[in-house]
Amino acid sequence: MGTTRWLAIGWIGVAFAGCGAGAPAAAVLQAPPPVTLGLQVGPTFAGRFVTFDVQGATPGATVRIYGGPRSSVGAACPTELDGVCLDVVPGVPVVQGVASAAGTVSLRKLLPRVYAGPVAFQAGQVLPDTTGVSPVRLRSVGALYADADGDGLLDADEVLVHGTDPNAADGDGDGAWDPTELELGMDPANPDEDGDGILDGDDYDPFAAGPFDSFTPDDVAASLPSDSMPDPEFHGGTERGVWQDQDGAQVWVFDINHFTGRFDPRDGRGELVTLDVTPMRPSKNGPEWGDSIEGPEVLYVRDDGPDTVLWHARQVGGSWFNQEIPGHIVGLRPQGHRSPDVLRPYVTVRLEDEDQARRGWVDSSDPTSLTWLPDPLRGNDGHRWVLDPNPYIVGVSRIPPGTVGFLWDAENETVEEVVHNRDWKTRPRSWLADDFGGDRAYTILESRESTIYTDVVTYRRTVTGWVEVSRVRPPPALPVVEAIEILRHGGHSYAAIIAVSPDPPLGTGAAGVFLISVDPSHPLFRRVDDGSPIDRGDTEAYTGGDRPWVYYTELHPSDRRIVHRCETGL
Repeated sequence: MGTTRWLAIGWIGVAFAGCGAGAPAAAVLQAPPPVTLGLQVGPTFAGRFVTFDVQGATPGATVRIYGGPRSSVGAACPTELDGVCLDVVPGVPVVQGVASAAGTVSLRKLLPRVYAGPVAFQAGQVLPDTTGVSPVRLRSVGALYADADGDGLLDADEVLVHGTDPNAADGDGDGAWDPTELELGMDPANPDEDGDGILDGDDYDPFAAGPFDSFTPDDVAASLPSDSMPDPEFHGGTERGVWQDQDGAQVWVFDINHFTGRFDPRDGRGELVTLDVTPMRPSKNGPEWGDSIEGPEVLYVRDDGPDTVLWHARQVGGSWFNQEIPGHIVGLRPQGHRSPDVLRPYVTVRLEDEDQARRGWVDSSDPTSLTWLPDPLRGNDGHRWVLDPNPYIVGVSRIPPGTVGFLWDAENETVEEVVHNRDWKTRPRSWLADDFGGDRAYTILESRESTIYTDVVTYRRTVTGWVEVSRVRPPPALPVVEAIEILRHGGHSYAAIIAVSPDPPLGTGAAGVFLISVDPSHPLFRRVDDGSPIDRGDTEAYTGGDRPWVYYTELHPSDRRIVHRCETGL
C-alpha cells in the first residue's frame, strides 16, 4: 500500500529448453512491439509479485522469461513517477519454471525493491515459433495487485505475507477490517483480541480486557440541546470557542469548562464579537481563530457591495475591536495560523473565479503581502496552516496523473511533495510528531476509486524522504471517513474521525466517532461516542488542561446542530 505508481510495459523474451533427449534447443523468442497495461504497483516491492501465465509450451520444457534490453540495463533507473523497472541482468532470466503436462506454467517474480523508469512485459501475444515447438501465447501478465475483498490488502500479500483470506475483508468476522488489525498489531484471525468476550469490532478498546475495557463512554451535550450551534472552533490557549449564529449572522465567543468540557454559557452566547457577518452558507465557513505574537484574533468575512471581504477582530481590555483587513481583500474561508510564536499574523484565503478556486495567504497587518499559490496548486483542497511555528500551508491538488498532497512554505514560496499517486485525497493534517522523534507527520484521507474516502493514512518525513507509516480503516459497518482531526496527548498522536455508512439517510444514526493511533507501535482503536442512533459530523479535538476530549456535532433533519463532548480515556 502507499504511493501508487503505474507500470509501463516494454517487451519480453521467452525461451524454452527441453528437459530430455531430443528436446529443442533453447532460443530467445522476441515479443511483438510494446503495449501498455494498467498495472498498479506500490512504493516498495517487498512481498509484491509479478505473474506470467504461459500456455502452449512443450510439456516438461523449461520456460525462461527474459527482460530488457533497455537503456538502463545494468544501472539504477532514473527516479520518475510514471514507471518502475526490474533489476534486469542481460542474458539472465527474470524467472523460469517447468511447463506442466498441459504445456502451461504460471511463474511469479518477487520484486525486491523499487526502481523508477519504464520497463517490463508483453501480454496477450502469440510468440513466433523459432524453437520447433508450437507457437506460445503469453496468456496473461499481471501483478497480483488484485484486491478481491476490497480491504486494501493485495491478494498476494494476504496469501503469502499475512496469511489472511483474500476473499474476506474481515476474515474472523469480528467487525474490524483485516488491514486495520494488522496495522494495530492485532491478530486478524482472532475475533476477540483481549479475550473479554466482546468482538473486536464492538470493543471500545480491543487491547484491554474487562467488561468495559477500562473505558466507559461519556458522551454528553456540550452546547444547549434546545439550541443550534453550527461549526464552533476551539482555541486551546485561552480555553474558548468561537461560532457564528446561523440565523442572526452574529459572531460569539464562549468559555470551555476546564473540568467538564462543556460550554459556558451553554447556548454559546458569551461575548458578542460582531454583527452582520456574511451568513455561513454563502461564506462556506464560519469564523476561525488565528494566532501570532500579537495574540489571538477572530477571522471572518463580511459583505461589501458585490464583494465578500476579509475582517478580523481582536480583544483589547475586555472589548472586541473589529476592522477590515487592510487592502480590501476579496475572498472566502479565512483561516489563521495557530502558532503563537509566529511573528506575522498569517491568514489563508480562498477566491472563487470562473475556472476554479484559488487559494493564497496574507499577513493581516500588511496589505501588500497577498500571495496566491501558483499553478497547479491553485485549485488545492483542504488548505490550512501547519500546527507549528513554521509558516507552512498543507493542501491537496489534482495534478495528473493523480493527486498530490503537499506542504507550501509561505515565506520561501517553495512546495514540498509528500505523496503523489492516483488515489483521491482530502483533509490533510500535518504536525511535528513526538511519536516519530519530532519528525513531521502528515495524515490524510485517501480512496483508491472515488471521493468516498475509506483510509486514514499517515506519512512521516525522514532524512531520505516521506514514507507511509500507517493506513487504518474504520469498521466495515461504517466504512466511509467523513471528518478527521489530530489530537496530541502524552507524547502520542491520534486521529479523531467520523465514520459513516455509505449515503446514510438522515436520522438513521449510521455514524460513529473513533479515536485511532497514527503510530502502529502505540496501538489504539477506540469508539468514543455512546453508540446511540443519531447522526454525527464535524469532529473536533481539544485538550483542556491535561484532559483531551473529542467533540462532534449531532445533526438533526430540522437543521439543528448540537455539539457533543466525548471522553477519550487517555
